Amino acid sequence: MLDVAWQLSPSEHPELAMFSCAIAVHCDRGEHELAIKLERGFSERGIDLKFGRACLRLYAELYAVTDDEEHRARRDSYRSAIDLFEAEQEQSLVI
Repeated sequence: MLDVAWQLSPSEHPELAMFSCAIAVHCDRGEHELAIKLERGFSERGIDLKFGRACLRLYAELYAVTDDEEHRARRDSYRSAIDLFEAEQEQSLVI
């Protein structure tokens, strides 16, 4: 299904959602290396809250089993980004 959606050449917002789902599916299947390829291939173009959460999950799972410092750093980076997105959402609700 995700491959078909890709062929439709979506704009950035649906594309982020598609990559977020793909990363989560690969995590569910234990295919973390594929999930990393997706994350690295798309994260430079931009992230949103859902993409950040999918990547946080990816790197949290990897760090839990490997203790690799790069995985910890990427996990922490996504956690910080998520905190910023959530703070922005809360701020917009107050205004």
